[in-house]
Amino acid sequence: MSFLFSQRETNVMHYWKGPADAQKDTSKPRRDQKQRALTLEEEFLLCMMKLTMGLLLFDLAFRFAVGESTASSVFTTWVKLMSRELKWLISFPDRSIIVRSLPSMFRRYYCKCRVIIDCT
Repeated sequence: MSFLFSQRETNVMHYWKGPADAQKDTSKPRRDQKQRALTLEEEFLLCMMKLTMGLLLFDLAFRFAVGESTASSVFTTWVKLMSRELKWLISFPDRSIIVRSLPSMFRRYYCKCRVIIDCT
């Protein structure tokens, strides 16, 4: 995973265990961290398979021979890590730029439209 994330990010990665666990300090490596059930590459693959193919957690758990809760924890952890580390890649243009590039039909009927989110 060195091509995507540095060793530091993956060393301090705290696996998601629910909202109560989210308040803990995550800036230092955990001393009580158990051996990972999957390698970092397998964890990343699991996350990408869920995002790109929409596989269900029980299917991913079966494919990677881990529990469903482990698959869920790995997926949530990697999504949070990617969100934090890759947010600089997402740029949102100014309203004036968006209005200039709107199709004429949108300018007429949806002049306040700023973004369209397609979840198909």
